[in-house]
Amino acid sequence: MLTTRWPVSGRAAAFALSLILYACTNPPAFAGTPPATPVQAVCGARGALVARLAREHDERPVARALAAGGRLVEVLAAPGGSWTLLVTLPDGRSCAVAAGTSWETLPASAGPES
Repeated sequence: MLTTRWPVSGRAAAFALSLILYACTNPPAFAGTPPATPVQAVCGARGALVARLAREHDERPVARALAAGGRLVEVLAAPGGSWTLLVTLPDGRSCAVAAGTSWETLPASAGPES
């Protein structure tokens, strides 16, 4: 079951979400060919996007952090494991920049994984 609390410190959560955002928006140099189907971001007012994700996918905010430039980065996830990465700009425009399945909230760890 998903929880609405991020199990790590705010700085660690911000760093993790920044890495996710970077990885989703900057393909590696060795990626070679573009994907067969172009990814198109869905953008609009944050409230409308959050309501739509809740209504259509049962996704709710489970993690959020502030990124460079005052952007709000959020992960919305559903109990079934679907998730969406939402980025909101300071002017209020939001875009769903990535989505997927198998979201899992991890317990807080005392140290690095072995």
